[in-house]
Amino acid sequence: IPLIAHTIIETKKSKFITDYIVSTDSPEIAQTAKEYEADVPFLRPKELAEDTSSSVSALQHAVNYMEKENKTTYDIVVETMCTNPLKTCKDIDSCIKKIIDTGADSVIAVNQLWDHHPARIKKIENDFIVDFFPEPNEARRQDLKPKAFIRSGSIYVMQRNYLMEKGLRYGGPNSRPYILDEERAINMVLNTCDKMAAGGMYDQIGGGFARYSVDEKWLVPHFEKMLYDNAQLLHLYLDAYLISSDKKYAAISHDILRYILRDMRHKDGGFYSAEDADSEGKEGKFYCWTETELKTLLSESEFTLTKRYFGITANGNFEDHSDPDPLKNQNVLSIVDANLTEDDLKTLNSAKQKIFKERTKRVRPHLDDKILSSWNGLMLGAISRASVILNENKYLEAAEANLSFLQKKLWDSKSKTLYHRWRNGERDNVQLLDAYAFLIDGVLHLYEVTLDPKHLQFAIDLTDGMKTRFYDESNGGFWQSTDTPHLILQVKEDYDGAIPSGNSVAALGLLRLGKITDNNEYIKMAEKTLTLFSDNLNNNPQTVPYLLQALDYIIHEPRRAVITGDPESSGAQDLITAAHSIYQPNKVILGVAGPVEDFAKKLPVGKQSEVYLCTGSACQEPTVNSTKLKEMLAAKTLP
Repeated sequence: IPLIAHTIIETKKSKFITDYIVSTDSPEIAQTAKEYEADVPFLRPKELAEDTSSSVSALQHAVNYMEKENKTTYDIVVETMCTNPLKTCKDIDSCIKKIIDTGADSVIAVNQLWDHHPARIKKIENDFIVDFFPEPNEARRQDLKPKAFIRSGSIYVMQRNYLMEKGLRYGGPNSRPYILDEERAINMVLNTCDKMAAGGMYDQIGGGFARYSVDEKWLVPHFEKMLYDNAQLLHLYLDAYLISSDKKYAAISHDILRYILRDMRHKDGGFYSAEDADSEGKEGKFYCWTETELKTLLSESEFTLTKRYFGITANGNFEDHSDPDPLKNQNVLSIVDANLTEDDLKTLNSAKQKIFKERTKRVRPHLDDKILSSWNGLMLGAISRASVILNENKYLEAAEANLSFLQKKLWDSKSKTLYHRWRNGERDNVQLLDAYAFLIDGVLHLYEVTLDPKHLQFAIDLTDGMKTRFYDESNGGFWQSTDTPHLILQVKEDYDGAIPSGNSVAALGLLRLGKITDNNEYIKMAEKTLTLFSDNLNNNPQTVPYLLQALDYIIHEPRRAVITGDPESSGAQDLITAAHSIYQPNKVILGVAGPVEDFAKKLPVGKQSEVYLCTGSACQEPTVNSTKLKEMLAAKTLP
């Protein structure tokens, strides 16, 4: 296969220089290079002499060449052009996959070549482009112990996977966001947030997210809704709102909680676990609509707009192929055309209200009404943050009620024992790490919103119980379960899947609590846990994203916002709100009462609340000004 390997180098004048590596027996490529008006050093590597059809070896040659010429930091594009069908591949996609399977560490994305040279590429048949990056030289080192390098390497791998998934499987990105920097990473996350919220995986009528999408467009979900998914997605959309200041992310956050508080809450404050995907034996029947149903339900103007906005068609966009007798012409509602005027928005809201009201007449999916302390802990933390970031007191009331429910139904204060499951007045006796770790996380978030000493003390009690039952003093890390009958194997889980691992959440919780209380024992437990799982942090960082947060917390000394005075005073409330309004994950917010660090306890308490922003043993001058606090938190470095 003729191969062009060319590097694109941005000069100080923002011009591009292009180097090519091509095989000399390719008149098609030579002509293409001539059209590009580039200088072409023709090469015929000896290692390719016997097998000029090997795209993999050609790719490797290109890599070797670039490294030999000290060009490993350049943006390399490997472009393979085929004038005949590939002999060893059924189609271009399978050929790309073959290359990726052999050189997966190098290839990070696949783009259509015509995205870059549409006019020229129309002349060439069966072309494709592979966007390629050599990993930094340091990434080939066997010893990856330096923490900062592990972090940057992890971001590299995650961005590479994002681009490879987007480019290889689903047609390629329209632009080339391949510079591995903070801005590109943020854009990747926000783009994913947008696509998820626009898709059928998001309940466009009732709020909340389904468990996952079965396609790459986020269109058709597995319609089951899980508490733990919506808790983590609430955190995500709150972060997206803080980072971007885009109110659409705040609206989605409100919508998630509209669903949770309406459909997933026990009357006394506990949160239920899940809703099934099917009703009346049909997957998605509760959520999908035919064109005829909507046309009958809505006014003419409402239907016309709804049809355009959601892309409603007579044939529908979903059929359950696993069902021998599937429902026909079903439409999963997803945003297809969001171009709306102010009047359109009013019409759309009217239509949505009618659809929601009509949907309440349908048979709902089965509710899994058990209440788990682990999943409730995740939602407790998310709804606590939402209360202050979105300035909605009813969310704080729901958070307080939730914690009260868990303490009454699943907590034994005398033995510091947390049970995991409650349903219909009965609880289990199972002891799970996830229950303790997730609830510690939730309680700490609630404390940072309220600065209520009793919440901080409860987090300490939970941590002490977790340490006693699950912590391995000798080797570090936490066992997944103890005192469980018929347990075949003791394990220490670190894989962060749909739910983060107990060890990951415990490590970050210990670090946060250690900084609030200045208890070094908690920090040492977290460090020992991170050390235990260092192999995965080094070699498979994409499998432990939550654990990476804990690692990042150690790398960057967190900022401590110490707020004096009565937490319920207006001055303190303004400062608490300001502290939560800046995206700064490596921080803690604490008051001056209860089991906090000694420094906080000794601060003078005047008539007006002040905030001291500290890092390590150094603090900035206190301020009563919430705007000033925002500026200090947003600063890249502290003076």
